[in-house]
Amino acid sequence: MRKITVLIFALFLAAGSYAQAYKIQGKEVVKIEKDTTSTKTELTHTIRNETFPVFKSPRGAYYIKRVSKKTGKET
Repeated sequence: MRKITVLIFALFLAAGSYAQAYKIQGKEVVKIEKDTTSTKTELTHTIRNETFPVFKSPRGAYYIKRVSKKTGKET
């Protein structure tokens, strides 16, 4: 019985992670589109005499984009 309860709970958690966000406008239900683009701020960060722009993610976290000289990948 306990295994079944845990399995049902896990299924509800899995289904909840794929839920979409909706809101009601008048008599219509409209899906809310998430903003997945980062915005460039006016801030800069200097590392070893190189200046990098600071970006802000849609969730509010600040980060920098820089390219590795060795591999050419963004870090």
